[in-house]
Amino acid sequence: MRSADQAIERLTAISRLINESRDIADSEQEFMLGAKLDDCLLCAEERIATLAV
Repeated sequence: MRSADQAIERLTAISRLINESRDIADSEQEFMLGAKLDDCLLCAEERIATLAV
C-alpha cells in the first residue's frame, strides 16, 4: 500500500506540472501543445484513480 501512496503522490506532482505547462501553452496560444498536455493530464488522473482503488 505504501508504494501505491508514493506513486499517487508522485503522479499528483506530475499532474500539477502538466497543468501549469498546459496553462502556459494556452496563454502562448500553443493550442496543439496544450491539447497534448491535456491528454497527458487525463492519463495521469486516470492512473491516480486506478491506484486509489
